[in-house]
Amino acid sequence: MRTNIIASAVGMGLIGGLLAACSAAENANSFGDEELGTAEQALCSPWPDCAIDEDPQVLLCNPTNCKSTTPCATPCKTSTGTLKTCGSYSTSSLRCQSCSSGCGATQSCSKQCLNGSSLTSCAGAGKTCASSCSVRCNDDTKCTSGCWLGSTSTTCAASGYECWDPLVDPDHDGLADQLERTLIDEFRPQFRLHSDETNAPSSVNFYLDRVHMRFHHANCSDCQIMDRGYVTATTMLQQSHQYKDGGFCSHGGDTVASTESDHFFLQIPNDSQESTVRKGDMASAKCYARVSSSFVPGAAHDIQYWVFYPYNGMSPGEHEGDWEHVTVSVKVDRTLHSVYFAAHDDEGCRIENPQLLPGTKRVIVFTANGSHASYPQAGFTDRGIYPTDYHDGRGMILSCNSLNTIHVGERDYPTSGNEWLRYGGRWGELGWGPVPSNGPKTPSFQAYWLPEHQQ
Repeated sequence: MRTNIIASAVGMGLIGGLLAACSAAENANSFGDEELGTAEQALCSPWPDCAIDEDPQVLLCNPTNCKSTTPCATPCKTSTGTLKTCGSYSTSSLRCQSCSSGCGATQSCSKQCLNGSSLTSCAGAGKTCASSCSVRCNDDTKCTSGCWLGSTSTTCAASGYECWDPLVDPDHDGLADQLERTLIDEFRPQFRLHSDETNAPSSVNFYLDRVHMRFHHANCSDCQIMDRGYVTATTMLQQSHQYKDGGFCSHGGDTVASTESDHFFLQIPNDSQESTVRKGDMASAKCYARVSSSFVPGAAHDIQYWVFYPYNGMSPGEHEGDWEHVTVSVKVDRTLHSVYFAAHDDEGCRIENPQLLPGTKRVIVFTANGSHASYPQAGFTDRGIYPTDYHDGRGMILSCNSLNTIHVGERDYPTSGNEWLRYGGRWGELGWGPVPSNGPKTPSFQAYWLPEHQQ
């Protein structure tokens, strides 16, 4: 779906005010090897068959102890573990080894080459080297004799699965974790709420501690799954329930899991604490971030920053649970390309020159009163037949910083503590408010999670 200068009002074509400004504004890892330190050089000094090349970051095997018919006897590696060929015998297909076991013409590689090695074969066998301890395939089975991260080979043995290194890329998205964290840190936005906003954002854990989980049955009464106090980022993934397809609304249908069905939903209990939970908790609020390769022409990466609100007070259409976000697109040289300000499904817009905090790459986001929709500047937005959004930016401020910005990873491989990313249900009661409006799905289950939706 194209989103360059998106300003649609669900087919009404009546978005005015700021979205016109959006259109006007639109017109107007690699990681170097660490220096080889004294400790790493000391590792080599006991053996005369290792020498430091003119490049101080590379250790090479001395050719005097590297014969054409035997592999290197001593492991040679840089501080990052990159193995090199054996001196002047690089053309003889002899390779440095990470363990003492040999690799001959009739043997498979056995932990011979570390991740990042430029070597593509093991001795004269013509086999691709792999570290069976750290390199895994995306079907969660170990590579038998496949490839490593950065190899020119793209499959794991003959399985057709791509190889990955869980230490370098723990969320398995093809991007090194260090690069993702660097980008997230450099472009952290600041969210400025409206002066009349009373419902603040909060952390996910603040909300989970104060809700219960239920299951929605069409045309039958809902079922309680977990009471308040039992819902956590882990337990919310472990639930299953059977549809009421039997006679007189009895259970008799298929059983579904909470990681796949949006019939599960979280609900703020209707008690004396309800209004307090709705107000959120700015002190605990987080900016939940993830990075992906970009589909935006001219951009290399997209950084999404998601913010959670316990309550969306837009009337009509208010609902429990509210996920809002902006997507920062950056160029390959880590300069800003543009920012997509998400608002009301497809009413968002992309801006190439948004307002930034002085002296930084950090975009300023103006959040609408009640709806929490994101806009590139202060003012108001006429949404035609829908309620006007007001976003003066003079209220509460959520400034994403190094303490409250969380790298969440990917749905199948979330980072520790963010397992809720796999929850397939909704974050608020279904059919809440004068005009029924369901709570939103988890960000990873929304269309915006897909990079191609951000174009």
